[in-house]
Amino acid sequence: VNDGRVAGLERNVEVEVGGLAVKGRIDRLDRIGDALWVRDYKMSRSPPQLGQPEALQLYMYGAALDWQIGGATFYSLYSGESVGASAEPRFAGKGVKSLAPAQALAPLKATVDAAVAGIVSGDFAPRPLLGEDTCANCHVRLVCRYRAEARDE
Repeated sequence: VNDGRVAGLERNVEVEVGGLAVKGRIDRLDRIGDALWVRDYKMSRSPPQLGQPEALQLYMYGAALDWQIGGATFYSLYSGESVGASAEPRFAGKGVKSLAPAQALAPLKATVDAAVAGIVSGDFAPRPLLGEDTCANCHVRLVCRYRAEARDE
């Protein structure tokens, strides 16, 4: 999606989920007609698919904007590939579903609710999505409980 104009860059957002404030930063917001389009840039070769845990990020951005968005996509800066959802069929195509973002991302609500319930109950065990490979690039690896728990076993 390249038509429209930039409506915001690095925009901080916050949404309440189960009594917890969840904060994030949207890389880019575009205004296309009357709709906002959320873009999240990724450095990976291919962006995460909507069903993957990483897509929770788009879910939270949509919720923070009260689902008043026409589209939400991950965009790989490496490959130029987009993955997401668009309420407007004209923007659908390879990797972008012709589906309202709220509908496309709705299956992630149960994952969000379960994560919040775990945090509230004190069960917040670190679980790297990609295993040990993730740890090598993590900025909190020196103080992470995941590595400490692995050493204790």
